[in-house]
Amino acid sequence: MGFRKVFNPWVGYTTRSYNQIKTSALTSLGSKVPELTDHSESNPLVVILSMVAGVSEMLGYYIDNMAAEAFIVTTRRFSSAVKLVKLIDYRVKAANPASADLLVSLLDGSSAPIAAGVPGTVPVGLLFSTDNGIVFITTAAVDYTALDTSIVLPVEQKVVDTAVALGSTTGIIDELFSLGLDYVDSSAVITLDGVLYERKETFGFSGPNDLHYVVEISIDKVAYAKFGDGTNGILPSAGLTVLATTLYRTSGLEGMVDANTITGLDSVWTKPFGWIPSEETFTNPLGTSGGTDYESLDTIKRRAPLSLRTLDRAVTKQDYQDVAELAPGVAAACVFYECGKNVCIFIAPEGGGIAQTPLLSSALAFVNLRKMVTTTVITKPAGETEVIYEIDVFGKFGVDAATIQSESEGVLLAAWAFEQSHINKAFRISDVVSLVDNLEVVEYLNITRISTKPYMRPVDHTTALINTAEVAVPSTPVILADAILKHEWLVVYLVTGDVKVYKDAADIGDFALDVLHTGVGDLLDVTFTTSAYTVGESWSFTTYPVDTNIEFDDHTIPVLSLSGLTVTSFEQLT
Repeated sequence: MGFRKVFNPWVGYTTRSYNQIKTSALTSLGSKVPELTDHSESNPLVVILSMVAGVSEMLGYYIDNMAAEAFIVTTRRFSSAVKLVKLIDYRVKAANPASADLLVSLLDGSSAPIAAGVPGTVPVGLLFSTDNGIVFITTAAVDYTALDTSIVLPVEQKVVDTAVALGSTTGIIDELFSLGLDYVDSSAVITLDGVLYERKETFGFSGPNDLHYVVEISIDKVAYAKFGDGTNGILPSAGLTVLATTLYRTSGLEGMVDANTITGLDSVWTKPFGWIPSEETFTNPLGTSGGTDYESLDTIKRRAPLSLRTLDRAVTKQDYQDVAELAPGVAAACVFYECGKNVCIFIAPEGGGIAQTPLLSSALAFVNLRKMVTTTVITKPAGETEVIYEIDVFGKFGVDAATIQSESEGVLLAAWAFEQSHINKAFRISDVVSLVDNLEVVEYLNITRISTKPYMRPVDHTTALINTAEVAVPSTPVILADAILKHEWLVVYLVTGDVKVYKDAADIGDFALDVLHTGVGDLLDVTFTTSAYTVGESWSFTTYPVDTNIEFDDHTIPVLSLSGLTVTSFEQLT
């Protein structure tokens, strides 16, 4: 039996709105029944057509919504996304803890060894906190030598729960056991009557006797442990006690804190003989990064296709970037790829900021499970390069200066927020000008300055270089000629406590800490701030031409902040 094409002579399939449907029907009515000339609302037939047009528009609305909710890229409901990604066996991720590098140093800032000549190890599980009680825990043991004056501890915002009773099995298929609203992704260790079960991302490779479980997130954002069905994964018999011997809980986004706020030690720290008692101080030089609640709708829509494209394996350069962006806490990644032998992945954390040791380590572990066996992978922070931007904005007649400034700042900050930027995104003058010039309140604008505050990336270590650096405004023809070039810089901490600076591999001198240095290498105004650096530690960064388009290629994310944006507004009163 064939299909017969049906043509609707009254309403076309693209006719969607009430007015369109009614107009189309009345037009057809006029051609088919020309003697019916009264198309006013007093005509009962027109009233009926109006009702049909209204109902048709509503039905079209629901049909369009149903179609949109049937595809991952168009869905607008979290519940629809959760159901859709199950079709491709993608597991929505639970919460991810914020992380930081915690600096332990002597209270008086002296260069004396912190352990008074005694080497040792800082253990896993030490608890630290902020003034308002947000708890962080050390996630890796850190060795220190007899000469160390400071230690950097990787910490994450999470607390451990032990011996958590999840319930008893009933022997039915697809039984779920709640892990809670604040469960840290991939953190549960689960036993059934004392027998350990292994967590998997999928049951796709599980046999009927494999002791496996997966974690699923419900539409109400609760994590559940789910066991096999007897074909993929063993089906537990009835009456078994389900116990999470350990699992971690986190505050997710609420656990994100500013720099220098993790200052309290909440654990009993058994220190080795010779450690100077009560002389150490704790702080996080950088704000935390990577903390997330359960995956959002936007994150699911971004990550689920990547999961399908890579199939949990990294082979090509694009695979490594995609796999890295699937790691919990990672918002974006950029790859330096060397023929599949060496892969360097630059990581940007969810929410912005600088990826620190815990996130870099967890992302590396995530990628290593999926890489080719012959490939060596390292992870580094992408960091953020702040664009310094100054403009004069002239408003239209009668618009006050405050409105001109507010709207100009708002549109620029929104366009160059972390969420709208990406690694190595180009900063083009035409894009920025069009944003401001198209505002209703703006007549025209002048650009007075474009430069950058570079991100100083640690080289083979994790200590942040605390600085206030900015490419200087060219003020003489000599500097102006030089400022059209891109330059590579290296800063090395010296045994004297100063730093040595190299520009394009040329030594341009030693510079003291905590002093403003102007015109360094004819281009840089910078203050290197005293911190607990180790002799020989180095940092690299890139500077770009000023007052022109900037083509970033140093694997950072360019951002625009209120502190780096200067909008001078002018009212037109005559």
